[in-house]
Amino acid sequence: FKTLLICSENNYSSISDYRLWPETYRAGLNKKKNRFGLNYSLLSPSYWKKNYRKNNIKKIKNILITFGGCDHLNLSEMFINTLNFYNKKLIIKIVIGKFYKNIKNIKSAAKNSIHKVKLIYQPYGLYNYLIKSDLVINGGGTTALETNSLRINSITMAIWKSQEKLTTTISKNKNYILCTNKSKFKLKKEIQKLLERNLYEKAKSIKTFRAVDGKGCIRTAKWIKSLIH
Repeated sequence: FKTLLICSENNYSSISDYRLWPETYRAGLNKKKNRFGLNYSLLSPSYWKKNYRKNNIKKIKNILITFGGCDHLNLSEMFINTLNFYNKKLIIKIVIGKFYKNIKNIKSAAKNSIHKVKLIYQPYGLYNYLIKSDLVINGGGTTALETNSLRINSITMAIWKSQEKLTTTISKNKNYILCTNKSKFKLKKEIQKLLERNLYEKAKSIKTFRAVDGKGCIRTAKWIKSLIH
């Protein structure tokens, strides 16, 4: 049989096959290991606190763009290029995942952007970036749940078919795009339309918070069961 260890800052053992890590690490732990994949999961107590950002932003200035581990649809570049239509200066932070194969394209788009663009390589967690953002452009996975729980304005891209139900459940005002089976041209058009709506309307009029289904424990249990099998 195999063992699964749920770690905390004061709980660590090398004798386990799988480990769930919190977003914060205890002193002395090798931070170069266990960042992503089966050895990493979001258990940060930061999300349990009631210190979410109130939805009263008058204008959007700080934008965070993140699509998880990979960006096979090249969405980061699309968003950087499309944001050039907005003539007011923005601060854009792009998260570069572990399996990004389009880093050269992103760097080129960032260099030619009229805005200030900063690349963030494989961060240990997104909480400190999310809480400082006026708008988060993200994939329809864990980050969608994070922005929802923190009540931050977001544009969610349901990249995979499996993300569509979650995306449509937690996003109001259709502030999302379903990417499956769409041409690059159509995606660009939808991205431009959503960005125009988000940047030219008052941010406080964009509501994204909605209660999630509460089945996270069930999904985790199924994942652990799959590891056992």
